[in-house]
Amino acid sequence: MDKDNTQYFDFKTLIFNVMEKYIFETMLINDDKIIQLEETLKKIPNIVTIKINRLSNGLILKLEALNIQAFEIALNLKQNGFSVERLYEE
Repeated sequence: MDKDNTQYFDFKTLIFNVMEKYIFETMLINDDKIIQLEETLKKIPNIVTIKINRLSNGLILKLEALNIQAFEIALNLKQNGFSVERLYEE
C-alpha cells in the first residue's frame, strides 16, 4: 500500500453532524408572544430551520437542528417563558 495515499482517522476527535427534525406544539395565540417565541428560537444555537404553522388553538413548530436534543430546545424555551410539548410523526 502506498504511504502517500493512506489516510488515518482519529476516531476520538471525529465529530458527526446529525440533522434532526423536531415537532413541538404550543397553545400560543397572541401575536406578540408568537413573535417573541420566534425571536427566542432564532437565538438557540444549532437550530437551522424554523417553520411555524398556526392552528385555531395554538401553534405547531417544525424545527431542523444540528447536534442539539429536543429536551434542550424545550428547556431553553421554558426558561424564556414558553411551554411546549414535543410531538412525534407517525
